[in-house]
Amino acid sequence: MDPTTRNTVWGLGIGAAFAWISVYGTNQAQVQRSLSTANLRTAQMALWLNVPGLTALLAVACMCGSVVYAEYRDCDPLTGPAHLKRDQVTQTWAGV
Repeated sequence: MDPTTRNTVWGLGIGAAFAWISVYGTNQAQVQRSLSTANLRTAQMALWLNVPGLTALLAVACMCGSVVYAEYRDCDPLTGPAHLKRDQVTQTWAGV
């Protein structure tokens, strides 16, 4: 638990826990879904049934990110064949 290290397992775990608590605990749509069920058991079951779909969605998003990274890992406009200056990068990407 070193505060000078950018990403650690503990930091990412605690940050993810707070992020998902905000999604499931304070999101208006999620709270309304939970409150519209008949009883506590039904609300809990609805939340647990959401886990496989959410896991699949996150897995696909991670795979898409990995594919994009693999495709563009050697594409650096600052060191590539064009050798752009730092102030030219956004102008070139914007088509100016």
